[in-house]
Amino acid sequence: HTGLRELYMTAKVGSHIEHPHPYADGEGDKGEVARIVSCNQSLGLFLYGKGHSPFGLEFPFRTACIVEETRGDRRLGTHLLAGFSLLLPSLISFKDGDLTAQAKAVSALFPKKRPDGCEVTTAQLMSDWMICSELGEPGWGLEWSDVPRDETTLCFLSLFGGAEEMGFGFVSPEELENLPFPSQWTQEGRQEMRSEWRSLWRRECTGAAALLREIEEEETAEGKDRGAVFVPAYLFSRLGFECGAFLRELHRLRASWGTYQDALCHASQWHCNAHSNNMVVLPPQEEQGGQTPEEESLRPFLCFLDLDMAFDEDTFVDFASSTSSPSFPEHQQKQGERSLGGVGKEEFDRLLFREHLNFLEVLAGADASSGVPQVALREVDGRCAALQGVQSALLDTLALSYLRGYTGEDRFPSSPVKPGRIHRFAHSLVRLCLVVMAECVA
Repeated sequence: HTGLRELYMTAKVGSHIEHPHPYADGEGDKGEVARIVSCNQSLGLFLYGKGHSPFGLEFPFRTACIVEETRGDRRLGTHLLAGFSLLLPSLISFKDGDLTAQAKAVSALFPKKRPDGCEVTTAQLMSDWMICSELGEPGWGLEWSDVPRDETTLCFLSLFGGAEEMGFGFVSPEELENLPFPSQWTQEGRQEMRSEWRSLWRRECTGAAALLREIEEEETAEGKDRGAVFVPAYLFSRLGFECGAFLRELHRLRASWGTYQDALCHASQWHCNAHSNNMVVLPPQEEQGGQTPEEESLRPFLCFLDLDMAFDEDTFVDFASSTSSPSFPEHQQKQGERSLGGVGKEEFDRLLFREHLNFLEVLAGADASSGVPQVALREVDGRCAALQGVQSALLDTLALSYLRGYTGEDRFPSSPVKPGRIHRFAHSLVRLCLVVMAECVA
């Protein structure tokens, strides 16, 4: 019963990991702390009576409804990442007006081992790795087999980059304050921003511009060039780190988010709950708790949900008996079409690794769950090479920080939390993205 599973796993996982979690196990990220928050809180279960339970009152057939308290419903993929992707041309200012020069400057940001980020997206690299792993082939991919997906090949954008170093930067406070009303997008297509959203858009632009002025003044006072701070790099790094940190703690519990094959899957298909739309953006009221720098540094951008298909190493898993996947050994105990109990440590490790790769692939934009509506893809795909490269650089940054959060290895770079104006400004950017996608149902 997926409702009961949702209540149980939400309570179990939340009780173990919903607290400031330092990496104090002697490996990697010793100074980093991640506050991992559940979007839903389990409250209770309502069981229907005889007149409303057509299949009887016995478990598991009795009609039931679970009750949870939720913190929000705006999704990382459909609302935040998609909104940023659609806003990107309005938020970026290139140093050189020539398109060829712009692309050349952005291409120079990527390590020489990596295929040019203006031509090959982060999503393509991660999908290639995922397919190679699925097929059991050696190397890092089928097309780019000798290109590691790590710090040696992926681009990491620094918070303190700016136009002089990168060839592009964030727009000025004046431009941000006066950003035109963008189109809003739904699954049906583009629409003019409705009046009820316009006042919020203008208010958020004004507040974000004021913060950006303060940030630039502070950096100028410290001898840095005005416009040297590129907060989207910080935002994407923190988003990646938070996603990786959550999955790391879930897997430490020897639990899967919900990665399995059953009778509804074709031979090569998998169901996987590890995707960007199962991370939810914490709403503004959740951001007001931090007052001191220490408290503020624990303010996350995201929380997790959708544990209705989650299971651990020892609990029941329903696999199709006809599956030919090597991930499930012949020695499993069978009961009709079902397998009871776990699948063995080695096989469960393989399943968790698959879940890890799937999450990384989707975060990089390689799946519909990454959020950009199909009707908007033509607009995104039709952009100039330099903008495509900036998007790749940001998603590379997200991927590296995800790997830092998931593995705890400090060889993967990640922007540390910056309490104060930079962190608040990143939250302002999030809200602008949410306005763009506010009418889109995930």
